[in-house]
Amino acid sequence: MRVYTALKRALVRPETAIFTFYAAVTCFMTYPAVTLTSRTYAEKRDPLGVLWVFWWYKYSFAHHLPVSPMRLIAMPEGYSMSVYKIDPLFNLLARVGSIITNETVTYNLILLASFFLAAVGAYFLVRRLTASRAAATFAGLAFGFCPYMLAQGKEHLGLAAAFWLPFFALLLINAWRGRSGWSFAGCGVLLALMTLFNYQYGMLAVVFGATFLVTVWLAGAPWRRTTVNWSIVLKASAVIIVIAIIAAVSLVALSRATAQQDKPLEGLYQFSARPWDYVLPSPESKVFGGLTGGFINSHLHNGFLVENSLFLGYTTMLLAIFAVLVSFSGRVRGKLALRESGVETDAEPQSARRLSDDPHARRAVLAFAVSAAVAFVFSMPPSAKILGIKIFFPSNLLYKVLPQFRAYARFGIIVMMCAVALAGFGIAFLAERLKNPRGAFVLVAVAMMLVLIEFTISPPFFSLDTASTTDYYRWLKKQPGSAAVAVYPLYIHDDFYNYGYLFAQRLHQKGLVNGAHPGTESAKLRESILDVKHPATPGLLSRAGAKYVVVIPGYYTEGVMHPTYVYATNLDERPMPPGLRRVRSFPDATIYEVKAAPADFVCEYDSGVYEPYVDAQGRAWHPCMNETLASIRSYLHKPATCSIRLKVMSAGPTRGVSFSVNGEVKSVVAVTPSPVDVILEGVVLSPGVNTLKIESDGNPVYLGGVTDYSQVRACMMTSDINVEKNR
Repeated sequence: MRVYTALKRALVRPETAIFTFYAAVTCFMTYPAVTLTSRTYAEKRDPLGVLWVFWWYKYSFAHHLPVSPMRLIAMPEGYSMSVYKIDPLFNLLARVGSIITNETVTYNLILLASFFLAAVGAYFLVRRLTASRAAATFAGLAFGFCPYMLAQGKEHLGLAAAFWLPFFALLLINAWRGRSGWSFAGCGVLLALMTLFNYQYGMLAVVFGATFLVTVWLAGAPWRRTTVNWSIVLKASAVIIVIAIIAAVSLVALSRATAQQDKPLEGLYQFSARPWDYVLPSPESKVFGGLTGGFINSHLHNGFLVENSLFLGYTTMLLAIFAVLVSFSGRVRGKLALRESGVETDAEPQSARRLSDDPHARRAVLAFAVSAAVAFVFSMPPSAKILGIKIFFPSNLLYKVLPQFRAYARFGIIVMMCAVALAGFGIAFLAERLKNPRGAFVLVAVAMMLVLIEFTISPPFFSLDTASTTDYYRWLKKQPGSAAVAVYPLYIHDDFYNYGYLFAQRLHQKGLVNGAHPGTESAKLRESILDVKHPATPGLLSRAGAKYVVVIPGYYTEGVMHPTYVYATNLDERPMPPGLRRVRSFPDATIYEVKAAPADFVCEYDSGVYEPYVDAQGRAWHPCMNETLASIRSYLHKPATCSIRLKVMSAGPTRGVSFSVNGEVKSVVAVTPSPVDVILEGVVLSPGVNTLKIESDGNPVYLGGVTDYSQVRACMMTSDINVEKNR
């Protein structure tokens, strides 16, 4: 009977209906994630790679393989996942969930929980701030399903877990008002868990927490006090120490991860916010997208729409502005001046009858407004010209400490949380003036309806089928053995199409040459086999363990969209090399079997080169500086006399280029802007690594004539290298 009574009380609470409503909206907005098993709410971009990682967790567990290195990609070396490059708690949750269920179910459960908990967290935060259930209900809906959440939810699963932020803000409020040791400790523990779950949100929370606490402290006019509450000082100091330790550990962990050094500041300008991102609805908005799409899509500054989906909502902004105006009206400001001059400001007010007269509410409104402004500034690009004056923003400095964190637009979720908290105050202030529960209900219902209209994206469903595959991948799955496969084009590791190759591996389960990370030996090999029709490619693929090559001609015809493959390419202009034999043809792909013996010589560029590009004929070119070093590894057991063949062209006027092998100059060639064939005859290569040095006497020039390489300065371009043993 007691159990029944307790259950009845729990179910009839208003929160039960409110949270059920949040759950229903979650299922609708993220459909088909609620189906769990074979589809999810995602774009065919980053989620493909995430689902592959989840699959690998289960596959490696079932086959008794280490999680890292991941042996089924980037063959023959494999891909090492550094513990410093992942969010430990998130990946632990994903690993356990994937082993118990599978990658799709785990992905969907995390996604659904993230949206639901984000709404619940914002509800409890605003309920604590305003004691208004109506205001809290609105806040939960506005935060949980804002454009940032809907955009990141279909792109970056880890960033959908923004629910940590309102819960952290809630504990911060409790620590400020309660002053108990437990509240301070809880705040520190939650910050630690949030940082381990998502490094980026940990950093965002530290900036928000510091801004909020400093603001409420200054708003309390500490200079008017004659005594110091040392108990509070000690507790606050303990929290500061914990935060400092967490921040230091996070900095060390992130500093040991691979930094983005290829384009130091370009990423910051790409993935930072602009003021209009906050006030213009997303192009995907069902109602307003047609009005704003043209402007926003033409002002993405080479970034992605997902990072600039920061619209706060006109309803949210108006309510937030109303809250600020009410809090700082002359009447309230006068009351607060009297109260704070003669009464302990940290004590709960005893005489305040209305929330708008509460000094704590005023300080909270001020703190959230300042925190929103600070987060807004942090989300801006490293610098901008305002009225002709160059202004530097915090990201310019933070990037020097945390080069791994480039997407400063993600501070927009802090702006959204603060705006929602302020909007909650706005609804609470309006409800006070209505003095009618029905009026408050109508107010909240209208506000929630407007928010859904403003935020809902079109189409509302992004469905990714995780069980479907292509006919050529089905053919691969049926082939016996576990030999590796090379899928062409060979995109860079973080290209969306490369994620697609990994995604398909979940179903055919063959090893892949694809997927090498920059700086690894497998990445150097990739740069040497970009041209599937180069004479050396079959032997190099055989050396890597590849048995099949899958060529997808449709990808070659796109061009421009992908680094490396920057031109639309017609593969029919050149024949396949003898070492590749066609075994199956499909409407959108052709499969070749690697018949060549493993190459005796593996040639790789080591230094003095940029990321290669593939021209319209499918040939790979390596932009080089004045001095370029390449290694030629001989797998023979004794020295061999060989011929080294390559093509070279100058980036500018005709220049002299010298070629040295193991320190001995073998040839000096006059190189023009058109390709010149270079043949080094009678070169003796020893077993192991030999060094080829290529030197140009020219000055580097920008490659303005090469698509997407206009900012690269090079002296010359060299082709892949082919080494043949003399008979």
